[in-house]
Amino acid sequence: MHFGDAVAFPVVLSDARLLVTAPPVAGPGTVPVYVTGIGGVSNRLPYTYAAAPSVTGVSPATGPIAGGSTVVLTGTGLSLVTGVRFGALPATSFRAYSDTLIVAVTPAGAPGPADITVTTPGGSVTVPAAFDYKAPSATVVTSTPDPALVGQPVTFTAAVTGVPPTPGTPSGTVTFDFGDGSATVRAPSRTGRPPPSTPTPLPRAARTRSPPTTTAMRASPVRRAPIARPWTRRRRPPPCTRRRTRPRSASR
Repeated sequence: MHFGDAVAFPVVLSDARLLVTAPPVAGPGTVPVYVTGIGGVSNRLPYTYAAAPSVTGVSPATGPIAGGSTVVLTGTGLSLVTGVRFGALPATSFRAYSDTLIVAVTPAGAPGPADITVTTPGGSVTVPAAFDYKAPSATVVTSTPDPALVGQPVTFTAAVTGVPPTPGTPSGTVTFDFGDGSATVRAPSRTGRPPPSTPTPLPRAARTRSPPTTTAMRASPVRRAPIARPWTRRRRPPPCTRRRTRPRSASR
C-alpha cells in the first residue's frame, strides 16, 4: 500500500477491508493512496498529512471560575482541530477560523492556572498554565492619613478578598484611578505583607481641601527669679532729743 512515495504493509481484515498505519513522510501535505496487488493497481484517493499543531498565543489569559470566557488561540496547524481542553475539562465550544486561529469558550474551573491542550489529526500540543481562573473579589480601599492636608503625602491600601471565600488567595494588580485625569497608579498585590512604605502622592482633585487645624494655646505667665541684692546695714538714727526751755518771766 502506497502513501505517495512511502510504502506501508497493511493487515487484511477481509476482501473489502485493510488495516494500515500511515508511514511517516517528509512533511505535511496531501499524497495519493493506492494499493498494489496481483490483480493490478487500485484507484487513488487523497490522504492529507496534517502538520503538528502549535499554540503561540492565548488572549485573554485570565477569566472567571464560572467559565464562559471567549479565548482566542493563535499558532499554526490549527485548521483541523478536533478538541480543546482547559485543564481536564473540554471547552464549552471551539471553532477554527484559519490554520492560525481558534476561538474557544472556557468551561467552569477551579481558581488557579490551567493547561490548554489542542488536539488535531497532526497530534496534540499542551501549553502549561496558559489560562488563569480568577475567583470574584471585593476590594476595600483605605488611606492614611484621612483627612489629609493639601500637598501632604497619602498612603493608599487596597484589601482584596475572594467573594465568596474560595481556595487560594486573590492575586494580580490593583489599579488606582483618582478620576481627575491624572495618571493611574498600578500596584501588585502583596499577600501577607504590609503595604508599601512609600506614600502615594495625592492628586490635586482628590486631596481634602480642609483648612489647617489650629489649636489655641494659652500663654503661661512668665515667672522671674528674684534678684539677689547685697545686704547693707542701716544705721539707726540718733535718738530724737528735745530741748526744754524755761518760759521767760515777764519783765517788771
